[in-house]
Amino acid sequence: MRDGLFVLMSLLLSISWGWLFAEESTNQVSQHHREAEELYKNDEVARHETTASVVHYWIMENKGFSLISGHEPPQDATFAFNGTYFDRDKKPVGLIRLNGLKTPELGGETLSAQVVLQEGRIALLSRDAEPEGESVFRAGPYVIDPGGLIGINRNRMRRFDRTIVALLEDGRLGVFHFQRVDLYEAALYLKTLDFPIERAVNLDGGPSAMLMSKEFVHPVDLPLPNIIIRKTSD
Repeated sequence: MRDGLFVLMSLLLSISWGWLFAEESTNQVSQHHREAEELYKNDEVARHETTASVVHYWIMENKGFSLISGHEPPQDATFAFNGTYFDRDKKPVGLIRLNGLKTPELGGETLSAQVVLQEGRIALLSRDAEPEGESVFRAGPYVIDPGGLIGINRNRMRRFDRTIVALLEDGRLGVFHFQRVDLYEAALYLKTLDFPIERAVNLDGGPSAMLMSKEFVHPVDLPLPNIIIRKTSD
């Protein structure tokens, strides 16, 4: 009986904490939304602090992207973030194709999504799809499921830095860098934003959550097997 009561109290606390995060995000986000309107026009960074995390995000046209080996972006890249998962030997996990060449796929079959880069655009597809693309790799889980519903059904209390890539309903691309957040918190936050997200996928996180732009740099200390870069002529 005592064990059952403890489980019930833990469940209620978890639910209450999740609603508290959502309510606090909603209360704090009005100024952030005004910044986001400018972000749509200028591809600039927005910053939002919550009690659980610091979030930087970019909303941009879905163009100019490619996947490259290594972790050093070229000088003419305007934006870069981490790509595939990798194993202890720093070999990419779930990499299916790189720049038109099929690669020996190492694991990743249980990941729920695929990131597809074709003609500079990023698509987020299910793991069962057989996409055509210059570069394709497995990632996940879906933080926002296709169609816009939250894809994480419980509070995962392990907090790490996170890189999340999202497709908006209007076709634009969003890249989110969270500092110290669990996936459920990230999903709740994404649902507070004024611009509707059609789907969002978690990329590798923790010490691998690398992101570089003109306005913000979050480097990593370990070498990454590959990164996604953006080059534009704007």
